[in-house]
Amino acid sequence: MQNTAIVTFCYTQTPNYFLDVIAPQLTASELRVMLYVYRHLLGYQKLSDWISYEQFLNGVITNDNKRLDNGAGVSRRSLVVALDKLERRKLITRHQRGISLTELALNAPEPEPAEPANEPPPPEPAPSDSEQVQKLHLNHAEQVQKLHHTKENQNQNKTVVAVAVNLLVQFGFGRNEANRLTLVLVQNGRDIAYLERLIKYVTTAPNVQNRHALLTTLVRTNAERTAEPPRRAGAERHQRQTNAPSSIDWSKYAPGGKYAYLVQ
Repeated sequence: MQNTAIVTFCYTQTPNYFLDVIAPQLTASELRVMLYVYRHLLGYQKLSDWISYEQFLNGVITNDNKRLDNGAGVSRRSLVVALDKLERRKLITRHQRGISLTELALNAPEPEPAEPANEPPPPEPAPSDSEQVQKLHLNHAEQVQKLHHTKENQNQNKTVVAVAVNLLVQFGFGRNEANRLTLVLVQNGRDIAYLERLIKYVTTAPNVQNRHALLTTLVRTNAERTAEPPRRAGAERHQRQTNAPSSIDWSKYAPGGKYAYLVQ
């Protein structure tokens, strides 16, 4: 006859919600500490009890030197951090009487009620035949107007290009370089008057060694220049001093002054 051993299992119930949802989000230290809390509370059919740091770190030893467990298996620093994070996750509550399990650590939260589905707006009434015809006419008129504007802009651009190229060629540029500068001019949205101002400025500006290079730079940088060259600071100061009215010494016209007889 074969002997069969009868084994009695002792276990601690652990909520499925904690094992399925919360445990994968915890670190190793947090999980060890939380399982130790479950063991010493739910394992003894309690929801709150005193668990000291010594028990977490070294386990529980009875008065007759019998060891019940080996602790949570974490360092003191990891224990402090884990308890703080578990409390912030609202899994435990620490108080003067020890540690308590929260509602979240015992039961899964109730699902939020589903929001009612938004009903689709009622369909718009189908337009009548006359409205459709009127809409088609309006769309056609807008397209024709846009086409006219496009053609006018193209004609204006062609005129600007032709005149600008001729001005640049007369200034001394080659035709290829003139075409390239004109393309930059059109892309910047400039007109012939702008190019004429730049040419006049470059022509009248003093101490310019390479006028072609200066004009090219002004066009490419989309700069704005006037035809009047800048004056030197000394010349402006001299001009202000020259134009400033001279002060009059009225003491000469007072009694006893040099020109007192003129006001008697």
